[in-house]
Amino acid sequence: MKGFQYITCPELRKGPLIKVQTGYMKICHIVSNKCLAVTTTENKSEVHILLINEDKVDIAERISLGHHNVSIAATPINFVVVDGNENKMVFYSTCGEELFQKYLPFYGYPHHIYSDNVYFYVLFRRHSILRCYDLYGQMKWQWELPFPVHPHIAVFQGTLYVPDTQLNRVLLYKYQDRSSGCLLPIKNPYIRNLNLRLKEKENDQKLVIGEICNLSNGQLVVSDINHDCLLYISEEGDIVSRLSLPSTATDICRWDSNHIGVTLPLQKQLRVIGNLSKRVRSVSLRQPYVQVCKMGECEIVCYCDKPSHLDILAINYYNQVEVIKTINIPVFVKSLSIDKKTEKLLIVTREKLFSTTLE
Repeated sequence: MKGFQYITCPELRKGPLIKVQTGYMKICHIVSNKCLAVTTTENKSEVHILLINEDKVDIAERISLGHHNVSIAATPINFVVVDGNENKMVFYSTCGEELFQKYLPFYGYPHHIYSDNVYFYVLFRRHSILRCYDLYGQMKWQWELPFPVHPHIAVFQGTLYVPDTQLNRVLLYKYQDRSSGCLLPIKNPYIRNLNLRLKEKENDQKLVIGEICNLSNGQLVVSDINHDCLLYISEEGDIVSRLSLPSTATDICRWDSNHIGVTLPLQKQLRVIGNLSKRVRSVSLRQPYVQVCKMGECEIVCYCDKPSHLDILAINYYNQVEVIKTINIPVFVKSLSIDKKTEKLLIVTREKLFSTTLE
């Protein structure tokens, strides 16, 4: 029988066995219940984006491959398919849109790719070389291992685990340890001209900043998609408070001068959160929208990427919504905002910025 099964850590407790119709040879976790898998059944090779529920597995997206010589790794905001035949990395958004390609230097064919939610690591086993790339495909460092590497290594919470089969041991390397020959400067690629001040016990935690919003009181609120929470940051860079979320936030917008709006597609919710009180008002949505923008006192415009379209919604007194209008959008939308002067909707896509009226 073909199936998936969760094993919880550190208890190693088995979850339910979920039947699937497709045989998968590789799988990795993206975020929440979304996973990435490779199949070579029926004489075709594909990457599937999977939504794993308690009793079933849904295929949300299929990406065709020309062959099966691939390796996969994912973060909460993108994933990479390493093409061993063409010696390149192909970056995709978590909804399956191809973003860009990055060709690799030839150290023999790339054997495997790993991720720790912050960086990607490509292993060239033939020459025992490990290369580290950030989420944008920029190389951070390259390291030649001092011994023939085992076919599989592991990366977890900032530590590199390398099996040494000659001496029957596992070697642990920390990125900040200069004596290991492996140095990775901690530099957040999202925040410019602001250094986050972490407490001493938090220095080993990896923050993955997904969305940013400026508050009227001068603070900055960002979403840490590695820990599913909001961080409230002072003008000096201190984290003054945290607010846990049930899942990954895909959008943060300024709701008004005293509130922000946080989009949670897995819950099909919009949460309106007070800047000072942190009181939460939850608005139930009918679809897993990934972008939300406030239009008026009781109207919002929402973007759904599957299929790609905009909905104008009215919010009633019971925090329920009613669809007023639907607009089909043939391209992937990165962000939405309202021009206060013209009251037009500004839409940012991969290549263009354009405005439109919503009447």
